[in-house]
Amino acid sequence: MKMIKPHVELLTQQYDKLGIYEMVELAGRTSYKSEKNMSFDENGRSTTAEAFTNKLISYNHGAALEHATIYLTVPKTEKLYKGMVKMYKDNKYSRVIEFDGNAYITTNYRVIIENGWTYDLKYLTEPHKLHVKRYSFRITCNRINSQSFMRHRVFSFLQESTRYVTYNGDLEYIYPSDWNTYDAETKKLFKDHVVASESVYKALLAKGLKAERARDLLPCGIKTEFVMTGFIDDWGKMLKLRLAKGAHPDAQLIAHQISDILNDVIQD
Repeated sequence: MKMIKPHVELLTQQYDKLGIYEMVELAGRTSYKSEKNMSFDENGRSTTAEAFTNKLISYNHGAALEHATIYLTVPKTEKLYKGMVKMYKDNKYSRVIEFDGNAYITTNYRVIIENGWTYDLKYLTEPHKLHVKRYSFRITCNRINSQSFMRHRVFSFLQESTRYVTYNGDLEYIYPSDWNTYDAETKKLFKDHVVASESVYKALLAKGLKAERARDLLPCGIKTEFVMTGFIDDWGKMLKLRLAKGAHPDAQLIAHQISDILNDVIQD
């Protein structure tokens, strides 16, 4: 076994067509833990992202597409302007601000693909100050703590799959936030339990059980990763709850990290 600390990472996206595919790939490969299959050109851009995205679309797997943020700036001179603006205003996964002859639309790639709105990508742009911003984080914590965040269903989520990922070698577990207050006997009991669970998990795999069955023996403290994406106001509402005095201390720890990063980004 191996124990690690929880942490969060702000995922950045480039707002061109390739940037859309790269974000989809990053989220999707987090779920399957297949990052080793990614490849990059001399500029650090993915050479595998477009094919990966198109494969997901062909399978109607839309969850990863939600994490690619789309910013559109549509001028009123567009002949379809009124219809386009209405479509996005009526779409609960999109936000629209009209000002000074333009519509500033924030949405995600799943909305574009599933509604057949690829025409609108001609107005793909870098985020303007009037666009309602979306942010994506990759969060590493224990499996049970992840549920505290997935209760906030206005967000998009994609989590490391214990069904499709087979764990070999040392399994990773997350230190509880109050680990340093445990006495030696408590720490030993904790570690003995996860080591025993890990041994049974591997024994079941050795007997031919699939990971989707052997995972039933994995403890709640096992490490997981998930990508979480949402509008800035939804992040604010979530953080208010997860930073509250009564929130679980492990969730508070993650929420503080997210809050610190968002404060830095917004100030910039």
